[in-house]
Amino acid sequence: MLDPYKTLEIDRSASESEIKKAYRKKAAEHHPDKGGDETKFKDVNEAYQILSNSEKKKMYDQFGTTDPQQAGFRSGSFGRNGEHVFENVGDLFEEFFGGGFASSFRNRPLRNKDIKLSLTCRLEDVYNQEEKLLSIDLPSGKRKVTLTLPANAETGTIIRLRGLGDHSIKDLEPGNLMVHLNLLEHDIYQKKGYDLYQEYPINILNILVGCHIELDHISTTKISWTLPEASQPTQTVRFKSKGMPKPNGSFGDLYVTLKPFTPKGLNNKVLTELRKMV
Repeated sequence: MLDPYKTLEIDRSASESEIKKAYRKKAAEHHPDKGGDETKFKDVNEAYQILSNSEKKKMYDQFGTTDPQQAGFRSGSFGRNGEHVFENVGDLFEEFFGGGFASSFRNRPLRNKDIKLSLTCRLEDVYNQEEKLLSIDLPSGKRKVTLTLPANAETGTIIRLRGLGDHSIKDLEPGNLMVHLNLLEHDIYQKKGYDLYQEYPINILNILVGCHIELDHISTTKISWTLPEASQPTQTVRFKSKGMPKPNGSFGDLYVTLKPFTPKGLNNKVLTELRKMV
């Protein structure tokens, strides 16, 4: 089994935010769409699924695996050296996680295995909550599944589609389809929660004399506003409800920061008039 800490190149004491940051860095580095190694990309995703789940992380830290069958326990009450040996997998979970977890584990019905796959999507896809047609190769045959991207989709989001996994063994319940999302970085916007941030290059002279500005929005519409004369450079303008959609139907905000630049080719007349102003 891979070592998730080595895969993400982090210490065992890493915080949740450090784990997530390392995952995003490695996922971007090895993503197949960007020329990365597909096997390493899958390993990165697997490592993140272990370390982002508190129960799996705790079990891995204790036993070096998340598979109860590989944790080194066998049937019987005591081993050769007198160590306690669990009667079944449920006892292992009861000792490790507590009775409530063990009880739910014992009562869980057996089913076919889950199928995991990765899906890369654009920010526009999430904004529009688009449908994606997935073609899946299952042990029980090929299947096409339509997936609607949720409004709260992020890199690392896992969408579970119940009963759409493997169904090779007909006497057991079908497994689930687990879709791991990877959100590509955008050329214009930076996403923070449901808010969007962007920088807008603007001629410094337009900031001085004022101007009318039109922005291309992620919704493919235009946002218009008038910048007053003698405005301050590098100011940030907030556009309410122009960010990403939320699950409750509302929207985050859009924050636009002005990035002034000096135009080339200023003639002497313009420069002379500017000198008179300072």
